[in-house]
Amino acid sequence: MGARTIRRRRNRRRLLSRYLLVPQRLLRVVGGLFALVGLVILVRIPFFYVRSWWVGQHLVHEATVALPKNHGHPATPWPSNLMDVIHIPSLGLTAPVLQGTQDAQLNVAVGHLPTSVNPGMPGLSILAGHDVTWFRHINRLKPGDTIVVEGRYHTYTFHVSHSAVVHVGTSIYNTTMSSIVLEACYPLNALYLTPYRYMVWATLVSSASKTKNTPQIPPNTQYTPVGIPSAVSDQGLTLATNYIPMGHLAILGNPTPAWKQSNAPLNAADATTTLFLAALHIAQANNPIWWQQLAPSIPYSTITPLVTGQITHYVSLANESELVQGNSLESTEIQVAVAIGGGTAPGIYRITVNVAARGHNMMLTGFTLASS
Repeated sequence: MGARTIRRRRNRRRLLSRYLLVPQRLLRVVGGLFALVGLVILVRIPFFYVRSWWVGQHLVHEATVALPKNHGHPATPWPSNLMDVIHIPSLGLTAPVLQGTQDAQLNVAVGHLPTSVNPGMPGLSILAGHDVTWFRHINRLKPGDTIVVEGRYHTYTFHVSHSAVVHVGTSIYNTTMSSIVLEACYPLNALYLTPYRYMVWATLVSSASKTKNTPQIPPNTQYTPVGIPSAVSDQGLTLATNYIPMGHLAILGNPTPAWKQSNAPLNAADATTTLFLAALHIAQANNPIWWQQLAPSIPYSTITPLVTGQITHYVSLANESELVQGNSLESTEIQVAVAIGGGTAPGIYRITVNVAARGHNMMLTGFTLASS
């Protein structure tokens, strides 16, 4: 009986140890998961700081190189998503300003509240920033300190008037003069959402315009297609009276932003299309004299398939390109695939039309029909 009792006790201990191993292993797994989550949280904090600094500094750099130097033109265009750059000399702060106050903006820049006026305009402009990044030291600002808001075409200088800690929801009153408010969560070292905000008010003391350095958009530029006989022009050489499936316009070379923003590209494309339509009308009329006036350097035999046959339909869109250097148009080109029926050489052809610009005059210099 003694031996049996001993064996029973041993069996009970083995079973008990097995049951105890399950929760112990579970506890280890759960503990490991908690440790991993904690590590992820700890890593996210420095990653947030580094990303905010890196993206913000990149935006500031883009703005810096885009600003005109010595009354010249900027080397690069102003970043499309950047409103301004804010400088606070006493804090050693230079930060980009983006439109909006959501996380997408505040995580990398200072955000402008869209419902407030733009900085420098009459009224109150609200600029918000995260307390732990761009605006972590705005509590050091004193009355009289300078805040500069610099944009592509303006520079506004503000002087700090006062500051305060307010509860979320406190009314912030508009002003008649131009002023700004810097806003951040309070305490300024909080890593959590707080019910308080640190506010710094500043009023405009001076402004400077950079309009002399802004690109001058060319006036209403009219490009004239030359060489078209009046009898052909009278037939109507517009897209309203002729069908062409127009595609895309590509601007090549090194055009100035001002040229691209003006009406010049569309006027040049219109003149190119007019010359192309003139060539088609002359081919249909089978008039070599008219062709000699339109394209004296191109043999009439070049357009033989169009003279003896006719375009039954367009196989592709008509895409145009323009070669521009600065504010000067050098040449244009139009390409389109067509189906030609009847005549001596029916089939699918790719038509390429080349036009040279001489000042504001445009003339047909190339016309090819490539059989497909």
